[in-house]
Amino acid sequence: MSDCSQGHPPDWDVRMASQWIRRGGLWVCQFNGGCLLRYNRNGYLSDHVTMPVPRPTSCCFGGEALGTLFITTARFAMTDSELIQYPDAGDLYAINPRVSGNSRYRFKEYR
Repeated sequence: MSDCSQGHPPDWDVRMASQWIRRGGLWVCQFNGGCLLRYNRNGYLSDHVTMPVPRPTSCCFGGEALGTLFITTARFAMTDSELIQYPDAGDLYAINPRVSGNSRYRFKEYR
């Protein structure tokens, strides 16, 4: 698994999922990078979370006051040895970052 402490892993994958936060930032999952990166409203890296598995796939806020960040992970296309090394790949994770998410926008349905 790559080290995310320097902003992004050297072999980062372009397949990313993200979630906007209330303070105007963005959480980005680094598939095959084993981490989530948070960019502030000016586009600068402001936080990172190292995951215990290599493939976080998507994230979204939920829970009370949208204070919990839920993170899905993948296990597809992993070798047997990778699955032994990362037995929790494919699980759902939840963290409580220092920021909360935005409530979703409700679209008006036209008929």
